[in-house]
Amino acid sequence: MLTALFLSISSLFYSATPDSVCTVQSAPSFEPFEDSQWQIGALIFGNPGQLDPCWSRSDTTGFYWTPFVGSTSGTWTGPDFGVGGSGKYLYTSPSSGPSSTSLITPRYYIAPLDTPAVEFYTHIYNGPFGGGGFNSFVVDCDTGNGWFSIQTISTSSQTSKNSPWDARNIYLEPFRADTMRFKFTVNRASNAYLKVGFDEFSIRDTTCQSFSSPFSYNGSGFTRNFSVVSPQLNYTYFWYFGDGASSQGLTSTHTYASTGTYTVNLVTTSDCGRIDSSQGTIQICSPIQPVISSTITGNTVSFTAQGSGLTNASWSFGDGATSTSLNPTHTYASSGVYVVQLSTSNSCGEISSTVDTLFICDVLVPEFTAQILTTNAQGMTVQFDAQVSLGNIQSYQWSFGDNTTGVGKTVTKTYIIPGLNYIVTLTTVDSCGQSLSIAKPLTQVSVPDTDMPGLFVYPNPAQDRIFLASPLSHGFLFGQIFHPSGKQVAFLPRGTAEWDISYLSPGMYYLVLTFSDQRTTVPLIVAQP
Repeated sequence: MLTALFLSISSLFYSATPDSVCTVQSAPSFEPFEDSQWQIGALIFGNPGQLDPCWSRSDTTGFYWTPFVGSTSGTWTGPDFGVGGSGKYLYTSPSSGPSSTSLITPRYYIAPLDTPAVEFYTHIYNGPFGGGGFNSFVVDCDTGNGWFSIQTISTSSQTSKNSPWDARNIYLEPFRADTMRFKFTVNRASNAYLKVGFDEFSIRDTTCQSFSSPFSYNGSGFTRNFSVVSPQLNYTYFWYFGDGASSQGLTSTHTYASTGTYTVNLVTTSDCGRIDSSQGTIQICSPIQPVISSTITGNTVSFTAQGSGLTNASWSFGDGATSTSLNPTHTYASSGVYVVQLSTSNSCGEISSTVDTLFICDVLVPEFTAQILTTNAQGMTVQFDAQVSLGNIQSYQWSFGDNTTGVGKTVTKTYIIPGLNYIVTLTTVDSCGQSLSIAKPLTQVSVPDTDMPGLFVYPNPAQDRIFLASPLSHGFLFGQIFHPSGKQVAFLPRGTAEWDISYLSPGMYYLVLTFSDQRTTVPLIVAQP
């Protein structure tokens, strides 16, 4: 009885055997926790039992690793048996205390191994009562310069105490050194009743399985974004882009300097040191920057898809009509505002779109008439009228031929020096921004009607002869032609219906007919032959 009590108390003060006592273990090595060094405690709680002297643990009270055999107590956490269905295993005794507990292996000499791996089994039944308290199972490694993490386990397949154990395998090639030791830490919620099983630890040579690492890419123009489709933990990935450039990582972005076809290689080194590669061919095209160019003639528009390397085009003209020609021509049924969309692609299959807004107007036809209202010592006054112009006109701009201008549909201009040699220009601008001009000399303008009904002088303007057509043709007493200065330049006898004016200089004159009861004045223009 005293002996049993002494053993129980002494186990509470158990400490790990230092490395100076435990020599470095040779690999391969297998620890099933079955020999007599692994002693099960006499009590369920409060007696941590004993570990192999070359193994150590962070705690021996509260929450600690301890050997066991058979089914752990309780129905909601812990295993019912070891990996093989019987025999010893380790588990975490879940009394109150710290939220984490660690198990540390001896140091192993692994240099002789070609593809070293550490293998073990876990049983993590996170049951409903006090369960739900499992946070993580962390595996750390020490190669002589301190601990670093090599794997974190956060899930398990156990749904009951008698569920099969999970086999765990960690390839050591990415971390390998001549000697290595390992630490297994269980993290739980505060005071969670959690029993995690650990069994059949080994370090051995493994077969490095072949694998493939497909990759995907996207992007346009000269830039591509590459990524590994199914990345693996502790694998390294090197990208070779086919133009002499390279990169490392799960993802990589590369910009090519020129167009062309490139073979991309992804070289992957697995966690056990095996090297495999996968490759793909990509085509690089110049960036698509489509521009819509258009020429508008009335309601008909000629479109051009401008841009580098365009091979296909899809047009939507904004009125329901479409085209797949690179340079289509389209006629709109009516004037209006239309949003035209162009979608283009190149030989790489890259697509880009642009839009433009068109203003379709009626055909623009500028036209005007002019009437000489008066000619006297103050000058010659002319009224210009552009209301006969056609189109969706927004502005009327006049240039009167004497370095003066005006605006408006109808304008009146007084020339200081009378004459018919002025060239008058009308410029019209419509709502589409189109501009069109017409220019006329004053010799082509009309003159006002006479106030005597039925009296008509023709042609007017005239060059050689004029004729008088009227029921009153022979009723006037006499006729006179006056220069604007007031000087009489011709006299017309009574009854004359045709006169020779070829001797008159080109310009503005006035034909005055005198009747017995009235006098009628008709402006007369003598044109340049």
